[in-house]
Amino acid sequence: MRKNTNPLNGIWKLPLTGYPLFDCRKLRPIRTYPLAGSLLPRLASSPGYDDYWKRWSIEEHYPDINVPALTIAAWYDIFLGGSLRNYTGIKLQGGSEAARHGQSLLVTIGGHAGSGRKIGDIDFGRPLHSTRMM
Repeated sequence: MRKNTNPLNGIWKLPLTGYPLFDCRKLRPIRTYPLAGSLLPRLASSPGYDDYWKRWSIEEHYPDINVPALTIAAWYDIFLGGSLRNYTGIKLQGGSEAARHGQSLLVTIGGHAGSGRKIGDIDFGRPLHSTRMM
């Protein structure tokens, strides 16, 4: 089965239960990661963006956020769009002035593809200058 679990093959398998790695009939919650292990069957069988997922969505709760947030995103990350939406969403609709005006955004080179100065075949070389955080 290991040779049939290439993540790139999983991109084209819908529903996810058709992908061998996500065979939910054999799936048992992972003891080390009980939350992720128990959510996988729900994710694979979800009919879509329903009330279950809305309660976890940051986008559904901007007015409930009352503190400044640091959003860290990456140019080559599949979640870049959501990170940028959350940054602007809290900035516009946050539940307090501190939340709306205290947002910070850092967009880096890396992402789920990895971190560092090289992503895939693209090498960004050495930084032009170093930034020291205090």
